[in-house]
Amino acid sequence: MDRPSLNRPLGFSSDDFAKKSFWTNSDSSLLLNPKLGDCEKNHLKNEFKRWAPPASLGLLSSGTESQKAGAFKMVVLPKIALLSAAEVVNQYFSLDQNLTWLNPLPLFHVGGLAICARAYLAKARLHFLENWSVDNFVDLLHKHDIALTSLVPTQIYDLVLKSVMAPASLKFVFVGGGALSKDLYGRARQLGWPLIPSYGMTETSAMLAAAAPQSLQSMEFPGIQPLPHMHWEQRAKESWAIEGPSLFSHYLFVNGDHSEWQQRPHPFPLDDRLIFEGHSIFVLGRKSELVKILGESVNLKALQEKIEKISAGYWHGGNSFIRPLPDPRKGYRLQLVTDQEETTLFDSLNAGLLPYERLDEIYKVKNLPRSPLGKILKSQVE
Repeated sequence: MDRPSLNRPLGFSSDDFAKKSFWTNSDSSLLLNPKLGDCEKNHLKNEFKRWAPPASLGLLSSGTESQKAGAFKMVVLPKIALLSAAEVVNQYFSLDQNLTWLNPLPLFHVGGLAICARAYLAKARLHFLENWSVDNFVDLLHKHDIALTSLVPTQIYDLVLKSVMAPASLKFVFVGGGALSKDLYGRARQLGWPLIPSYGMTETSAMLAAAAPQSLQSMEFPGIQPLPHMHWEQRAKESWAIEGPSLFSHYLFVNGDHSEWQQRPHPFPLDDRLIFEGHSIFVLGRKSELVKILGESVNLKALQEKIEKISAGYWHGGNSFIRPLPDPRKGYRLQLVTDQEETTLFDSLNAGLLPYERLDEIYKVKNLPRSPLGKILKSQVE
């Protein structure tokens, strides 16, 4: 017997998301992780129904599915916003009905929805992987001559760990759902995976910027370029806001019996620190990921990549993260939180870091809490 799908919201079949009626009718739907409890699901559906405008989709913001206090942040996306973003991606990468998609992402996540929207507009064939496993994923790639798919870094790591070669039919593998390290990118490209790193979020209907198609002509880690549907406005150094047709319309905050409906700001400020170099964007990390230690600025995103390289991929963004803790003398001390068993590499790891980058301790947990896409839910680690 097949396992029930962990990728599909309850009340929907995968095929529903490929139908014209889903994208063109005025119905509004809340797409929830099936792992949520029945009481939570019913409460959130009632609140969404009370507030939601027509022809909208509600998605829980990444990492909020299991918040302890019962507080949820919902992103409300007009269907037309998702279709607008999908049309731009199809045009930019010349995606048409002759290229077959495989969707291995949850349909209660914007990445999975975006695949459905792109396939619908292109009139392309679309297949679904109901539950992630490397073997099943690769079998479907070969069985259906898949040309297009999207993955998150955790899934790419699984493929690299098993040294899986990419099938010749693949044209593009779009990568979202978290930062892709240069080391992991290089290892996957050596195995033939045609990776297109991208930048986006639920609020932007997935892809906001991406590596150019011609980036695959080189093995170097590519810069990502803004897609043409967004207007960018610089607010301060490394701080940007955006405006365009694929943005969300509202947030809905639900905390117990209290709910708050919040219209998005115009333009929408990004939480990430970004710099433009020529035509490319470089994502430096969240504004909260820059800390001062002994008077020196430490970029936690860059430090995580450095640790991955020094440890030869043993510690990476899928099994560990750096937690800054206030320190009265240094400003912050750095703790590597991990669920890996091996901790004897600690001294050799620190030997490869600058004095103000060095880790003060390793904090071992049995199992790191993760989102359905494998992203570590850092705020839930005690």
